[in-house]
Amino acid sequence: MRKHIFFFSVVSLTLILLMNTAFAAGVLTVTQERFLVIPKDTYYSGKIFVEVTNTGDATAQFSGGTFALYNAKGAVIGSRDLSGYCIPSVLEPGEIGLFWARIDVEEAKKPDYIADYSLEISGQDQITDSIYRLPVTASFKNITDSASEYSYKIRGLILNDTDEEVLTWYTIFSLKDEAGTLLYVSPWSYDGRPAGKGIKPDDTTEMNMDMLSSDTSTSVYFDDDHIPASAEFIAFYFVN
Repeated sequence: MRKHIFFFSVVSLTLILLMNTAFAAGVLTVTQERFLVIPKDTYYSGKIFVEVTNTGDATAQFSGGTFALYNAKGAVIGSRDLSGYCIPSVLEPGEIGLFWARIDVEEAKKPDYIADYSLEISGQDQITDSIYRLPVTASFKNITDSASEYSYKIRGLILNDTDEEVLTWYTIFSLKDEAGTLLYVSPWSYDGRPAGKGIKPDDTTEMNMDMLSSDTSTSVYFDDDHIPASAEFIAFYFVN
């Protein structure tokens, strides 16, 4: 009798392990978003900043989505395909990706013409992009001295923790308030250098960004109720 019980226990344990393996999957979740209606020269646009987190237990790749705007009657007044938007495209469990999207609505002569929005994203378990994420130490400084030209100074210290020189890499950063609420996502940037001028193993490079409070391209995102207090940097490169 004991032999039969032992055999059943082994089979049960094997089935549980197989079930756990089979159900392991990446899940891309919008963990924070901020939507704004912003003025252009003669009309208004809808813009969204998004933080995506892999809340699953396996690697996931961003595959697309849709960002849409609606008028007060619920009619679609603009939409955008989000394929290729998330930076980076591949997220390990617990990792975040960032992106922003904008839709210009030329018929929107007043901000309330854009009455609502929707956001949908999707991911896939089939990984076609190969990336390596580099460690980054981010710092943020709010300059309150009126004599200073810049209001916000953002720094990202990127470490090459590999055993090879890194010649090309991509970066993106977000700004959050004291409560950790997402306020802003930067455009992604690319840096490429010739051999011998890249980031050598165990070495670092610094990415710097200064934002003017008087710059109309960024001042629309911040006010007395939306004050940046911290930055989060992402740096990575594609593996050939």
